[in-house]
Amino acid sequence: MLKSTRSNISEDAHRDFDGFDANEELKRFRAALAGKKWKLAAELASNLDESMSRGGPEPVEWLGPSCMQTARDIKTRRKRSLESVPKN
Repeated sequence: MLKSTRSNISEDAHRDFDGFDANEELKRFRAALAGKKWKLAAELASNLDESMSRGGPEPVEWLGPSCMQTARDIKTRRKRSLESVPKN
């Protein structure tokens, strides 16, 4: 059964994205689309969107297979990750 990697143990855990794995969530999103599970696909897409809007990492899977990624893709992803770290 497909479900989100985001914790449902408690509202705090859900809000804090406990257990969330962006790459696995994207894989499950694609599987939900392929299985025509539209409601689940919408939930998974919403989780990915919320995670990235909070400054979470882009799923590596978003870029496709590593053979399709260039050094520039990797450098850009690392730069964005570093820029999203809160400054003290």
